[in-house]
Amino acid sequence: MDSAVAVNDVAQAQVYQLLKKMLADYKSAAVQLKHLDKRYALYTEQLLPQMHEQAEASLTAYTNDNGDFAEVVRSRIAELNAEIDALSIAVDRQKIMAQLNYFFIKV
Repeated sequence: MDSAVAVNDVAQAQVYQLLKKMLADYKSAAVQLKHLDKRYALYTEQLLPQMHEQAEASLTAYTNDNGDFAEVVRSRIAELNAEIDALSIAVDRQKIMAQLNYFFIKV
């Protein structure tokens, strides 16, 4: 009977360790999501509008013969790169949310 108790204790310890690891992974993913949310908000609320305004300003200057075409292209490329970065952050957020959902389904 002692061996059955020992096996049960080992199994309980393994379950406890697994739950402890899952909780740590969940907390880590939640922190990552919070960080990504802040970055995404920064991009969508500040950086992308500013980049768009800069691109429009350089285009307006160029059309009024006060700007350089190269500057129009540079500012448009910078705007597109910022949009790509924002999309990358959005994808990372979705991946983290899928991980978090996995924990709820798994339990």
